[in-house]
Amino acid sequence: MVYAYGLGTHINADTNNGYVEDASILASKIDYAVASNLNVRGSFFYANRTTKSGYPWGFIQPDITLTNGTVRWVGLGTNATNLTNLTHTAATSVIPPNIPDTHLGWEVDAGVDWKLLEGFTVNCTLAYWQPGRWFSYACVDKAVPGWATAVNAPSYANLWGVIPDRNIDPVWGLELKVSGEF
Repeated sequence: MVYAYGLGTHINADTNNGYVEDASILASKIDYAVASNLNVRGSFFYANRTTKSGYPWGFIQPDITLTNGTVRWVGLGTNATNLTNLTHTAATSVIPPNIPDTHLGWEVDAGVDWKLLEGFTVNCTLAYWQPGRWFSYACVDKAVPGWATAVNAPSYANLWGVIPDRNIDPVWGLELKVSGEF
């Protein structure tokens, strides 16, 4: 939720790793040493946005001018775009409302650190993240007709390309590192 997605708002441009900003966090972690060379761990992470202001509907969207899957954050960062002329040409004078839901989601991780030989270690982490309702408002949905040009689709009753009552699928992650020292 944080490392790969930056809670939906903040990715370090130098490292491409996310970090926490404007969030209240509840987290726990437990480690258990099964043997002197084997450690298992588990963690739980729950987050809510601290404020309801500053993040508009449709805040996260694909950059349609690029083909590499780049995502842009409306209103933040060096590739930010003015809210009134982004892709909302149908309503250039209308600013999207603030996201009303602060729930960012929860994540459960499980991992193992296994030192197989002196100087040779395997680290594995499996993660499951269920995004919260905040992302339903923040992320543009390509299922909205005219999402890239912000056509006012009467069935969705908004110009910001989102479907607020949709559910976002969970994200699975796996990180496997094998390191050797000599």
